[in-house]
Amino acid sequence: MKESQRLANERYRRSPKGVLTHSFGHQSNRRGVEYTLEQLHGMFLDDDKFLRLHSEWVSSGYVRGKRPVIDRLDRRKGYTLNNIQVLTWDENRYKQRMEIRHLKRKPVAQYSGDNLIATYKSVNHAAQAMGVAQSAISRALKKPHYTCSCFTWRFIHENADLLEATND
Repeated sequence: MKESQRLANERYRRSPKGVLTHSFGHQSNRRGVEYTLEQLHGMFLDDDKFLRLHSEWVSSGYVRGKRPVIDRLDRRKGYTLNNIQVLTWDENRYKQRMEIRHLKRKPVAQYSGDNLIATYKSVNHAAQAMGVAQSAISRALKKPHYTCSCFTWRFIHENADLLEATND
């Protein structure tokens, strides 16, 4: 490829239209994209937020974390025009980590003998409420003969009544 062609491609990839085309290319590799590239261009090329984020990315010297990207509002739904938003690459990564953390969260129950003392949304919530290390509760959950603060701990799996009563 000639140097002039490479530079032209680089300029396009860094233009607002090129950024949207790049995002669309990543989306189209997944299922559930229900719009065309032209519709995506039409939606965001005049969007104030997208243009502001693009300008900030250019001003930063094209720092990857500031690059504007298109992401779903609701990860459980597909890519539709009413389920997408523009945000920076860093914001999207943070959102992804929070969603994964939320998915990994498992509710736990605290017992004294056979008596249910309390339920918590996660091991982390229980550790904060009890003022103990999260690892101590995790160890008690993994090894039934271990306790933490003289309590036994169990994951809440199927009992919907316990899940509804879970403490914050």
